[in-house]
Amino acid sequence: LSFLFRKTAVLPMTYPKLVKLLDPIFSDEATNQRQREERTYRLFLNYLKEVSAGRGVDGNISLHSILKFVTGCENEPVLGFQMKPTICFDTNMPSCLPMGNTCISRLTLPIGENVSMTKEEVFSFFDYAFENDYFGLL
Repeated sequence: LSFLFRKTAVLPMTYPKLVKLLDPIFSDEATNQRQREERTYRLFLNYLKEVSAGRGVDGNISLHSILKFVTGCENEPVLGFQMKPTICFDTNMPSCLPMGNTCISRLTLPIGENVSMTKEEVFSFFDYAFENDYFGLL
């Protein structure tokens, strides 16, 4: 069991690892809701790519900070998460900011009519949420 306590047991977070770790929960196929969810998920994946390439306010945002926003942990535990981290989508969110629920390891992304549609606006909301250490509603 000594391998659990070695520093080398914690590997750096990578884009493919984070995408595999965060499991999206989509609505039924062939619905308008599913199309909006997939569009938002694609934007989130593009955002993750940019973060892994160094995007962020003064480099403050990393894949580790996104994982921390969702789960409360900057790194994946050596034995994995007891509850698989998920991404869900909500049409009734009070703002355009993503919401993290660390107790259940869930990231809720807003979708719907009142959500910004441009990539730049969505990315700025992501930046604001993930650069802070706040959880839940901001």
